[in-house]
Amino acid sequence: MNQTDLKLRGCALGAVYKTGDLCLQAGLWKCLTTKPQVVVIQRNERFPDVGGREVFWHLTGYIG
Repeated sequence: MNQTDLKLRGCALGAVYKTGDLCLQAGLWKCLTTKPQVVVIQRNERFPDVGGREVFWHLTGYIG
């Protein structure tokens, strides 16, 4: 991915964020901390907790 693509996308595939962080890229996000699950998180939403626990989220695919 070149710099222009990254500016358009917001963040690169493989980016990792934690519960409470602001999502910079709408996409398919996989929970790395608990039982694997993939959810759609939109840009400017906060990353959710899972079962009341802070978890880490990994960008696995772009949407939109």
